[in-house]
Amino acid sequence: KKKKKKLSLQYTAPRSHVMVYCSSHDAKQRLIEHVQRDSVDGMRLILSKEYGNDVEQAALYLRTITHGKCGDTLAHVACRCGSLNVLRFLCEEVKCLLESQNYDGKRPLHEAAQLSRLDIVQFLIDQGCQIDPLKRADWTPLMLACTKSDLEVVQALVAGGANTRLRNKDGWTPFHISCREGHVHIMSCLLDISPDAWNTSSRNKRTPLHTAALHGQLQCVKLLLTRGRYPPDAADNCGTTPFMDAASANQVAILDCLAELQKVGQDDMVELLIDLGAVCSVRDKKGRTERYAAVCHTPEIKEKTQDLTAFSLI
Repeated sequence: KKKKKKLSLQYTAPRSHVMVYCSSHDAKQRLIEHVQRDSVDGMRLILSKEYGNDVEQAALYLRTITHGKCGDTLAHVACRCGSLNVLRFLCEEVKCLLESQNYDGKRPLHEAAQLSRLDIVQFLIDQGCQIDPLKRADWTPLMLACTKSDLEVVQALVAGGANTRLRNKDGWTPFHISCREGHVHIMSCLLDISPDAWNTSSRNKRTPLHTAALHGQLQCVKLLLTRGRYPPDAADNCGTTPFMDAASANQVAILDCLAELQKVGQDDMVELLIDLGAVCSVRDKKGRTERYAAVCHTPEIKEKTQDLTAFSLI
């Protein structure tokens, strides 16, 4: 005998408060798909089938929907997918969703800023959303925007009142974050807004110059040396200077820039390279590497390095 197919609850139960929690999983999935496709008409069709003209219950249902492991609301999904029409619809029907938080504390503005959704960022700002809400680890939307290269999103957030000097849990500012990513144009923008933005350090006392040197961001280093005033011996909590970071990361061009700043003597440079783990490796006829031959041309240094045919960092 064939089993009779059971009717889903939305067709058998009366339209009451319990309907919010009894609506079918299929309806929820289809709603999320329409949000991702920015289809307001598709959403209206499903809500009409579920709740008829009961706008209040439909709005309550929309507020209860979460998606994914992070507990994203429909507003989070809309911002992530760039669904501006759906976001406008949610604003009209369920305004509280615009300030909803998922399990990580992220709000819709965090999502839009992180994914460079300029039109949605501007819409949320125009709707009066909080400009500097903190998600987990104290990240603001501006900080997330600085992980990307979209200057217009950064400018929109700043124009909306975003604080460029806030720090996250690790002590990083938006400027410090943009420096790590190598976004020179965003760094320049933030320096125009706050000329001393360069003067910051993380909780372990690492400056933007440390970060740029370690990550090989040559143009960022040049900008920092031009518009900042870093002491030549600035060290983090571990005693590491930007020069040491550049050397350990094999960033030769950055070493050249920093050597001028620090006025490192040639003796000191060779000693530093040896301390960092220099090893023998023949490169040219004179037994020097292309990288460090320039520091080995005085008699005093040759004497110190006579047992080394060349230098190259591990």
